[in-house]
Amino acid sequence: MTKPIVPKRRPKFPRPRRSDGGAQDARGREFLPARIDTSPPLPPAGVVEGFKSGYVALIGSPNVGKSSLLNQILREKVSIVSAAPQTTRTKIIGIRHLPAAQIIFLDTPGLHRPLGHRLNQRMVQTAKSALQEADLVLFVVDATRKPPLPGAERRDGEEAIIDLLSSIRRPVFLLLNKIDLINKGRLLPLIEAYRQRHPFALFLPISAKSGDGIAPLLEAIVQRLPDSVPYYPRTQSSDQPVLFRAAELIREKVLHHTRQEVPHAVAVVVEEFTEPTAGRPNAATRIRARVIVERESQKAILIGKGGRMLKMIGTEARPELEALVGRSVFLSLWVTVREEWRQDEQFLTEAGY
Repeated sequence: MTKPIVPKRRPKFPRPRRSDGGAQDARGREFLPARIDTSPPLPPAGVVEGFKSGYVALIGSPNVGKSSLLNQILREKVSIVSAAPQTTRTKIIGIRHLPAAQIIFLDTPGLHRPLGHRLNQRMVQTAKSALQEADLVLFVVDATRKPPLPGAERRDGEEAIIDLLSSIRRPVFLLLNKIDLINKGRLLPLIEAYRQRHPFALFLPISAKSGDGIAPLLEAIVQRLPDSVPYYPRTQSSDQPVLFRAAELIREKVLHHTRQEVPHAVAVVVEEFTEPTAGRPNAATRIRARVIVERESQKAILIGKGGRMLKMIGTEARPELEALVGRSVFLSLWVTVREEWRQDEQFLTEAGY
């Protein structure tokens, strides 16, 4: 009997649905994905002379391009990207391997005022905790926006982030992203404005879209890392389980096609992930995922007239899922309502948030 892939760590709830079984266990409990443990591994016991390895936190306001930057650095998509604020909900680890260094990037949710939902509060706490884990901090700002004035309060929370940086004892690089969208004559005034707000160790204009500035950024990061052995094997680019990455790819397509309150109220749970048996190597991987919203009106939007919206989401997600698993994918999606799930501490924990 074919058994589905399940995360190595899982809380006390049922395994993913088997290819021949129901969606619930004997007690009638619904399956939810295991909590994603993204805590760094323990430091290595020894140090390799001349080799550097360490953790680098990416922080910033929502929608400044942190996840796009991580994908550009790794030359691989490990973090989903959308125009919707607060797309990243938990810490995403991405690993860049260099000949004499290993850089472990911590992509974090955009720092914002944690009003309302428990989910938002967890996201802000996740971003703040990453600052304590990191050897170096990259503060990413949008170069198309005006810098904060001393004492001024901005809706994107950038001034609060600068105040937070003053409380940590880590070197901080200021990365001015999206320079491909501005006149280069604006850079010096921008740098000077930020220089007055915090003693940044380095100011570097970059473009996450084009890759401009990435090479000097990596060189500057390596110079600041401690001597150490690699934490991860060279074949590994992220620590995210395949079930989590599959759910995120589906959620990304939902974000691309919905507006207003819907993107914030959506969660995706992979309930079946069954790979073909050894005797059928060319068969498809079966992925069954549940898209969760908080209201019936949101469910109707996601399904669309005659199921067109949900079909479009699945059609766009399938090629990226196939690239993820390395074979064809049979994808099944359906939408359910779970009221106020963003306030449900148990659900947030079990869903990996």
